[in-house]
Amino acid sequence: AGFAPTLRTLDLSLNRISGSWNYSMWPEEFRLTQLNVSSNMLSNIAGALWRKWLDRGMQTLLVSSNFLRTLALPVAELTVAMVVNNPVTALAWTAGQLRAFPAVLVWQLPRLRSLTLRQLLLVILPSAVFRLPELRHLNLYGNALTEIIVPRDREVGRRLQTVQLGGNVLHKLPIGFGHLRFLKELLIFSNNFHSVPSVLCMLRTHLQELDIDNNPLTLESSQSLTCLTNLRSLIFARLYLVVFPRIVFDLEFLEYLDLSVNGLTNLPSQIAILRHLEYLTLSKNELTFLPTELFSIDSLRYIFLDNNLLRDIPTTIQSLVGAVAINLDCNELRELPSLQRLTNLKILNVVFAGPVPFLDVDVYVSTRVNHDDKNDNNVVCESYRDEVDSL
Repeated sequence: AGFAPTLRTLDLSLNRISGSWNYSMWPEEFRLTQLNVSSNMLSNIAGALWRKWLDRGMQTLLVSSNFLRTLALPVAELTVAMVVNNPVTALAWTAGQLRAFPAVLVWQLPRLRSLTLRQLLLVILPSAVFRLPELRHLNLYGNALTEIIVPRDREVGRRLQTVQLGGNVLHKLPIGFGHLRFLKELLIFSNNFHSVPSVLCMLRTHLQELDIDNNPLTLESSQSLTCLTNLRSLIFARLYLVVFPRIVFDLEFLEYLDLSVNGLTNLPSQIAILRHLEYLTLSKNELTFLPTELFSIDSLRYIFLDNNLLRDIPTTIQSLVGAVAINLDCNELRELPSLQRLTNLKILNVVFAGPVPFLDVDVYVSTRVNHDDKNDNNVVCESYRDEVDSL
């Protein structure tokens, strides 16, 4: 500690330093530019400590040959970073200004299973990332990527299961994406896609979840969806559609469908084709009526119809005996059928514009019923999905 104010280089390699290092353990006086703790037995270095080192001028950091499994560090800001020969399985870096992720780090982390690079203003991602042999989850949310380069190689992404690309400026996916043959979940919301990428058809046997909301899509440009016959979850929200996308009827195994924040005025009776549907949200549309066939879907558990123009609910809702949550807030309902048969219902959200009808509220574990005039400016209409998530 006596040397701390003037010390710039510290070599602690080839010792038996073990355990975890955190922020408070490191002297405030240290202004190191080079630190070598290779060949020790460190199991963890807190993310706040990495940042502390950088803020105090660290340029070279050598932590090879330890027992580190998780790296929550901005290593790319270092001039030299050696993390090789650690059993690192997760690297996470959130918020900063990186712009380019250094490819040299990729070959140092052959056991990496999870890579998170969120909100770093990345414009370039080295294609070598897709060659990480053990990588399962890749999160690139909230950067500035205009393209993704995936090598055309059958060994690429051989274990990759989840790719998060939301919040970038992408307008297409490369043909190499078709070689990610174990990809199950793809999130490309809030980008600049004018059509559903046709390369997704190469993933039709295994892609199960697709989130493509908040893109400038049109129905005519969405026909590629029909080939995704194994899809279980589709988020098609904030596309400002006025016509129901009938292409979803080709996705017979759908369990989760989100069509909220569009301009839909009609819900076709063919919705009953989706016999496996468990979660349906049609919030913030302009629906004026519901087909009776909707409530013939025995698998439905969660249904959100808030913020529409509904005046009546079909009596067939009584057959929805498996329902757990129903949200009818912010409509123009005049009456509601008896729901006494829905013994599994945990949440009912409803605002009435007219007289209060009789409700069998004693069967509900938790019921929220607001008796207000919808035209009253003091009435705040909102959904209660947080409450559903807590269940």
